[in-house]
Amino acid sequence: MKNKEVLLFLGAVAGIALAAVGSVNSENDVFPQDTLAVVNGVGISENQLKAKIDQIEKAREAALSENEKSALLTSLVNEQLLLERAAELGLAESDATVKATIIDAFKEFIISEKEGAEVGEGELRAFYDENIGRYTPSPKYLISAYLAKADFGGDVTVDTLKANAEAIEMPDRPLPAGLLRRYLGKDASAQITQVQVGEVSGPYKRLGDYLYMIVDEIEQQSPRSFDDVKALVQADYTRIEGEKLFAEYVEKLRAEADIQLNEALR
Repeated sequence: MKNKEVLLFLGAVAGIALAAVGSVNSENDVFPQDTLAVVNGVGISENQLKAKIDQIEKAREAALSENEKSALLTSLVNEQLLLERAAELGLAESDATVKATIIDAFKEFIISEKEGAEVGEGELRAFYDENIGRYTPSPKYLISAYLAKADFGGDVTVDTLKANAEAIEMPDRPLPAGLLRRYLGKDASAQITQVQVGEVSGPYKRLGDYLYMIVDEIEQQSPRSFDDVKALVQADYTRIEGEKLFAEYVEKLRAEADIQLNEALR
């Protein structure tokens, strides 16, 4: 098993290995007193976790919950375990970019174990039925929108908008929420799926004015047939089952590792 793992994994990351030649993993790292976890003698600090949190919050433009932050610490522990396994296979990992690429390649290697495996049509159909939402196009919305000079508050009525605000020219046929962004802007279009028919949503600031929208109609879409999306179902099934296999692999590494968590700092 180990020989197979070495050959397949090294093949998946051959380019990474060449890029990482000469990298040295320092044995003199000094971990601060704010260490959150120790994985086989390697510390994970609060600063590492904070950097990860900052990176994600900046990308998604929203704060993480406490549960999400706790999950990130688990992720850092798992990453360290994967890097150690990669090191056992002869791959250096001192450079941050190389580390990230190795982890991605390791995940792809584990997931690839599922690729090529024969899956019966019955199993695929069951997966399709259980995940029918994946294969159902998004609803389409017919929207009315108004631009007001004043903020009428959240309890404004349609009659108030018609009498005191300017109607915005909108498409006369239902469209997916994503296509309505050009008319409504980012903030309003992001809320369309949360609004009921006949409900007024807003205000949303728009170039100094206040935008309100009303969902006039929601056109639900029918699922695409299994035969039409069979190849996509196969790909989704393979990916999800592969991710389960990857999770099991990480859990195996965790079970074999010496992991100590600093509960006082969590």
